[in-house]
Amino acid sequence: MKILVQSDDYGFTRGVIAGMVDAFERGIITSTGLFANMPCCEEAVKRIQAYPHICLGIDINVTSGPCVSDPQSLPTLVNPQTGCFIQTSQRMKDPRWGQDVFKPYEECYREACAQIEKFRTLVKKNPEYLQSHSTSGSHTYLKAIRDAAHHYHIPFSYEVREKYSIRCLMPPTEGDPYSFANQTLDRIALMLDQLEAHRQDEYVCLPSHCGFVDAELMHLSRCNLARAYDHAYLTSPKIKAWIEDHHAQLISYRDLPMDE
Repeated sequence: MKILVQSDDYGFTRGVIAGMVDAFERGIITSTGLFANMPCCEEAVKRIQAYPHICLGIDINVTSGPCVSDPQSLPTLVNPQTGCFIQTSQRMKDPRWGQDVFKPYEECYREACAQIEKFRTLVKKNPEYLQSHSTSGSHTYLKAIRDAAHHYHIPFSYEVREKYSIRCLMPPTEGDPYSFANQTLDRIALMLDQLEAHRQDEYVCLPSHCGFVDAELMHLSRCNLARAYDHAYLTSPKIKAWIEDHHAQLISYRDLPMDE
């Protein structure tokens, strides 16, 4: 078994950065996507330099924090008074969008490219992959990311996982995934069950949102307490022992070329 361990939203808040860096040091994360639009993304880039084994991509974010593009060029994505993205919950109430709340395409594509260019300025190279954030049900948004990935010759995570038939292992939940009960599930036990159930698979992905919880995170995201529980399983000795005992291999997007 080869295990891609992906933790999203690196650079979201300082608490998220601290939790991820701790997991880079002590845990099993192999790939993470930077929030290139957030104010502390430069700190995130500096801190990850101590962990060159971590594959660093971008999570294209059009739902939280400030935009990278000129706010005037994103009239339907951004609140002009704050320069910050209109959150998904607000957009869902707007009848103009219907079920696909992230339109128009041109604005999503413009911001995706702007975030890639900012990453290139900060890191001095291309992101190693692109990933969506929070709006994976939007065909418009996903098309914009896919097109940006192709334009810059960057792997798009969905296409990589499709090519290699990678199964994403998620803890089972019922109802609202962001309820207190669902966010505070014992992910160590649940993920051990998932690994055991799929141990014959050639490739699996462990997607997560690792981090420590701070007040800013509580304000910005409904996915908050879950990050501490993801941190717990990503640094768990029991998880690491299962991987070692089953001779599983930890891999990143670097190990999944798209040009073969």
